[in-house]
Amino acid sequence: MKIVWFMILISLLSFSVTSYGQRLQAIHNAADPALATIDIYISVFGSQFDKIEDVPFRAATPFIDVPIPNLPIDVGIAPGNSTSINDTLKNFTVVVPSGVTYIGLIQGVVNPSQFAPNPDGLDISLDAVVNQNGRETSNNPGETDFFFVHGVTDAPTLDIDIRNGANLVNNAAYGDFTNYVSLTSTSYAIDISQSSNGTILYSYGLELSSLADSAITLFASGFVDPSANQNGEPFGLFAATPGGNVIEFSTVTGVDEPIVNSVDGFALQQNYPNPFNPSTMISYQLASESEVELTIYNMLGQEIRKLIAQHQPAGTHQIQWNGRDEAGHQVGSGVYIYKLIAGEFVQSRKMLLLK
Repeated sequence: MKIVWFMILISLLSFSVTSYGQRLQAIHNAADPALATIDIYISVFGSQFDKIEDVPFRAATPFIDVPIPNLPIDVGIAPGNSTSINDTLKNFTVVVPSGVTYIGLIQGVVNPSQFAPNPDGLDISLDAVVNQNGRETSNNPGETDFFFVHGVTDAPTLDIDIRNGANLVNNAAYGDFTNYVSLTSTSYAIDISQSSNGTILYSYGLELSSLADSAITLFASGFVDPSANQNGEPFGLFAATPGGNVIEFSTVTGVDEPIVNSVDGFALQQNYPNPFNPSTMISYQLASESEVELTIYNMLGQEIRKLIAQHQPAGTHQIQWNGRDEAGHQVGSGVYIYKLIAGEFVQSRKMLLLK
């Protein structure tokens, strides 16, 4: 991997062989297609020292020593193949105190007006997220420690849960990073859901077997809707290791299975037909009479249409969705989520509208 962020500091301060424990790792997580590669300009005391060229999106450095603490290092971010330091789009000053481990992620887009807004109204301009309490190793043998960074500009506030298990991340908005979480280094199925309503947006296999004793950075990356974001890279879940490797986690099947609060005799069936155009039928079973809500969401977790909100008797029920929102407008092609709540029973499934 071509990235060597800040490694030039070692050459700059080559006369010093003493390290006071300050360490640094950097990750390029800005999904703007204009920043598919970036150039990095490094200046010290106002004078340009070096340029590091063509750093790819979703690349990370290994941790490196910063030989002298508290030295202000100016870092400028420019599009790949820039011609001079005058082309920088964002500038940061990095000062690593003695004994501190920094992990920094470059995130956001150059011109927010040309991209889908953040659902929570947050600023998505090019910026840096910095964890000043980074780690390289786990606190306990046989475990993997991670903190999570929400780096997807058009995604809502997110939760992450082990399927049918513990909550790992709660209410992480764009730009947030969490405290470290420790897990036994094995395999997990995890669900990423919208915090406000529990709608599951993505599911991944979190494979930690090869990461025992490590501390990693888990980061969400890309766009929920690439077509509304200059066809940038799609949403993905990644991890940066202490050695600078970036791991992409795979999506897993089973998101259409009951996720929480399964109750015997209640069920939400897969819509038919699927894919569909222009309409589809949704069927579900109630074991007992219940207050029922059946709601359609887009992949941003935004409510499109509430199909049912009423008390219903036990038995099998069906309802047709004609692909229109609450205002009667035809929605576009894409993946939609339908969610059934019946008493304590909650289940979500996905369907595909093709035109």
